[in-house]
Amino acid sequence: MKLRAKHLLVLWLIGFLASLTIQSVFQGWFAEVTAWGGNVGWQTEIAIWNAGLALVLVCLLRQPEAAQAAAIPGLTLLSIAFDHLQAGILQPDRIGHWMGASANFTGVFLSAFYYIAARRSSSSEPEA
Repeated sequence: MKLRAKHLLVLWLIGFLASLTIQSVFQGWFAEVTAWGGNVGWQTEIAIWNAGLALVLVCLLRQPEAAQAAAIPGLTLLSIAFDHLQAGILQPDRIGHWMGASANFTGVFLSAFYYIAARRSSSSEPEA
């Protein structure tokens, strides 16, 4: 099975929906399993941000493959930019950071795999 842009977008959509749920429904739990503690204001803001990105991804999934692929670099950058890994290193007993870092770097890894596979596919096609 060939890894397509839509597969990555669906995985990011699942991640954004999971984060939306954690930052809205399970705010207290998240506060307990991270070093950041709880704050209804910023946690709700992050939940709304995740809802917005989920909606964008749902709309992108209805677009052609080229439009879907164009979103992958930005999503990859967002996954790299999050600071769960740093927080996990500084507070290794806080599982919430390791969960977040794992999700973010799964996106980064799959993006790299997608681009490597796409490059191999395009280089193996005969030139016209």
